[in-house]
Amino acid sequence: MKSFDPSSYKPVPVKYELRDAILGCIRDGVDPLRDIGGRGEAKSDVLRALLSGSNPFLISREGTGKTRLAKSIAKLLPEVPSIKGCPYHDDPLWPTEWLCPRCRWAENPIDDFGVEFIRGVDRFSRIQGNEYTNYAKILGLKDIEAIRDGISLTDPRSFTGTGVFHGNRGIVFVDELPSIPTNVQVLFHPILEEGVVILDEYNLRHPIDIILIATGNPEGFSHVNRVPKPLIDRLEMIHLGMPHEEVERSIIMQERFDLTDDYFMNEGAMAEAINPASSFEFDRSSMVVPWWIVDLVAKTLSYTRRCKNFEGGASIRGGIKALDHAISGAEMRGAGVVTLSDACKGLRLALRGRTTVIPDLTGFDEDEEKIFNNVDRVIEDLVRFALKSVAEDVFTTLALDPEQLQGVVGGRNLHAKFPEKLESLHRGIGKADVGSADWIYASMELLVNIAVLNGFVSKNEISDGFFVPRVFSDA
Repeated sequence: MKSFDPSSYKPVPVKYELRDAILGCIRDGVDPLRDIGGRGEAKSDVLRALLSGSNPFLISREGTGKTRLAKSIAKLLPEVPSIKGCPYHDDPLWPTEWLCPRCRWAENPIDDFGVEFIRGVDRFSRIQGNEYTNYAKILGLKDIEAIRDGISLTDPRSFTGTGVFHGNRGIVFVDELPSIPTNVQVLFHPILEEGVVILDEYNLRHPIDIILIATGNPEGFSHVNRVPKPLIDRLEMIHLGMPHEEVERSIIMQERFDLTDDYFMNEGAMAEAINPASSFEFDRSSMVVPWWIVDLVAKTLSYTRRCKNFEGGASIRGGIKALDHAISGAEMRGAGVVTLSDACKGLRLALRGRTTVIPDLTGFDEDEEKIFNNVDRVIEDLVRFALKSVAEDVFTTLALDPEQLQGVVGGRNLHAKFPEKLESLHRGIGKADVGSADWIYASMELLVNIAVLNGFVSKNEISDGFFVPRVFSDA
């Protein structure tokens, strides 16, 4: 356990702590924001802003990793001493006017309460912006217990800090800042300009030491409260776009649902050497996900953002959940390898609520079952379009013979005809047994789709046991 020596310690503002951490990573050749894949220019702008002691304002649609980015910045912060039990993380050597009411009223806070060390992730506070975000959620509210004990309503001890105070000496993450009513947004002005929270009711100006990271949806600026110019002038606007397809593919694989041995640990804590996952029947690590399944999920996700049939594309989270659902589908079948059929069903489930299909295709019928069915048909049509791209790549890479494909797609003897081709497909998540029935079927299913989608055979010529995504008009 660390011990606190006042003689060798000096308080440092959080912006300087973060500068030191970022520059240390740069000197060591480590990406300070390595938790965020791709988006190199946006990440560089974030680092420039932080090294300059500024507050980033991330403009991005949902599901692009804004929260992850903010938390990764908090992780950079070192452990620092704090007065034990202080809700505002007071520094043991701060002057009295910087201390919270509890610590301020103590004769000697260090002797009375002791000192503990807190990590950067413990100094992270999130404020969710919406039309109901108010003074109480940003700054604080009355402490009913204190008032009941006889403390005056105007005594600072009757005040309990919330959002901003919980992030003192750390990161305050304001998600969807433009959604907060304008008359509430102004509470951030003195915080960013002077580093103080003004509590008029208590005749108090309380110093605060934070880095504020705000976010906003680019579409939101046209229909929600605008951010006042004086506040915008104190923020550095940065666009955080979607990652490239290859980066998104990696994110989908890394973030999928699985049991980890540090599941119940605090964020940032070190896990023990033991791996409890190996002793549970519900461990998903043995499930094999062929690489073409991950490619299909990533391409389908990307196409939702470009296809004219969708008014709103899916977030990265949509791809992560689609892969999770595909794996679950294989588990439900008792299989060890994920198939294209599993992927299509997983994509339908994940994208229904994360995309918006144009009304012309969903129909204007009040029957919700028909609407859901039409949405699923449009999604499956998009899956087919994405799979055609994957199929063309595989056909070219493996140098497949169209005539051989035509001769065998009606049966189930593809493995005998293309043993070396099937073995060359052996890449993906998990260790595949290329001789297993599950792997052979999944590979055969891919080759059948290559034959159909490249026009070598018609869907009517193949076995009913193989899945081929339907076009919208055929569904």
